[in-house]
Amino acid sequence: MSVDFVPGDKIRITGAGNTAAALQISVRGRYDDGGKLNVLSQHAATTDRTESSTDITADVFLKPGLVTSAVVTGPAGIKRGQVYMRLNVVDGTDRVRGELAAGYVYEGHSLPLGEHIEPGPGGGEGILTIEALASDVAPVAITFTAAATNAFRKLLGWAWYYNASADAATRVLNTEVRRPLGALPTGFATAGASDVFEVGGPTLTLSEEGTQYVKLEGTTSFVSLDDNATIALGSTAVPGPFLIGEGDPMTIIFTPSAANANDRHSLYVLYEEWLVI
Repeated sequence: MSVDFVPGDKIRITGAGNTAAALQISVRGRYDDGGKLNVLSQHAATTDRTESSTDITADVFLKPGLVTSAVVTGPAGIKRGQVYMRLNVVDGTDRVRGELAAGYVYEGHSLPLGEHIEPGPGGGEGILTIEALASDVAPVAITFTAAATNAFRKLLGWAWYYNASADAATRVLNTEVRRPLGALPTGFATAGASDVFEVGGPTLTLSEEGTQYVKLEGTTSFVSLDDNATIALGSTAVPGPFLIGEGDPMTIIFTPSAANANDRHSLYVLYEEWLVI
């Protein structure tokens, strides 16, 4: 594969990431008159999933010719799904003349000329992510917004750990998965009526501890409730995994009823993520 260029064109690398990644770019080519082109540059991927780009213009494409090889290499420690890049030749009006490569850059895999992998789960695994919504803090209701900018996610479950203080109260861990596909009708006043999945429990009294663990992985999905070291397997007829694109309205609402300020809890969600642009 090769991509032609003319004077005034430039190389543009565009992408997004969810972790720091200093990328190395190498482009080689030949001019129509037989001369050789060798370009080395860098691009720092964003860490907040926002899209960014770097244009390489200095001493590039001084005469007509062809790009014959290109590669984008990332640092060690980057997993598939964390950094997605497109490498293009664009003209002076920013129109794409030719796409050199598009795909994920990760440890053990550089992005070479001619590779064109669409972002998302179709091309392979993403980065398995455990996101802490709460870590050893006093309990409050927490709403998790499942979608993220420039990301595709597969929600795989969550774990909620609760330690009740010696204060008298009956605490119940309640979770609602809510996914309203559009505005609710007039008179639809009960927000919970738009829930698609709910989990209740365990129920804890003073000085008890417990866990609500939910696995959302198709035929092996289940709910497990640990009530002060007594484990009860809940429903196995659990929907999931949930596929979540950018702009998906899904939220998960975690509400500890009768929570005491002296209680402590930790809450984590598990999902697989692919950066997309």
